[in-house]
Formats: sequence, structure tokens, C-alpha cells
Amino acid sequence: MAVGNRRCLPARDDCRGTRNRQLVLLSILVVTLAAAVCVCSCLSGEKKPAQGTYKAALTMEQKLKDFRYLFQTLKESYPFLELKKRTEGYDWVAHEKEFEQEIPGTKDDREFALR
Repeated sequence: MAVGNRRCLPARDDCRGTRNRQLVLLSILVVTLAAAVCVCSCLSGEKKPAQGTYKAALTMEQKLKDFRYLFQTLKESYPFLELKKRTEGYDWVAHEKEFEQEIPGTKDDREFALR
């Protein structure tokens, strides 16, 4: 059968319909598998602690050690401390002991991290 300069091939149109059905079925299968994996991982029994329930607090010694390590790393590797000193006149390094003295006043890890 000819339409203009094109020839219609009924067998090819049937293949296109079959191909579309296959794609739809494959899409449904992929979505179903993804949902199954999601549900299984949620029900696997591995429970993560809720936010804010972490109870293993740092000791004061660990907090001070962490602070000293961080401050030393910043002094050695962060060039903007010197820039701030030159442009704004504020010397972070000179205030190290002042910052360190605030650590014993922290009551938990969150407050320590935010200071």
C-alpha cells in the first residue's frame, strides 16, 4: 500500500506497538524492583539512631585535642587567616588561648562543635 511516496508496512507498525508494550512492562518492572529494594532496606532490622540521640560524648581531653589539631591545621594551611590580619587587623592566631579557654564551658558535643 502506497501513501504518497511512502509505503506503509503493517508488520512494522505491529512491531512498534509490541516494542512500546515491552518498554512499558520493563519500566513497570524497574519501578517495582526499586520499590522492593527500598522496602527491604527499611525493614532489614538495621536501625540508625535518630538525630540527636548520639550519646557517646567526647571527653574534655578529646575536645582539647581536637581543637588543637584543627587550630594547628588552620594555622599551617589556611591562607586567609593572614589576609584577615593584614586587611582587617584581626589576628586569629593570637587568640588561640582565648578560644581554647571556651572549651571547658561547653556542656555537650553539639555546643563544642558550634563554638
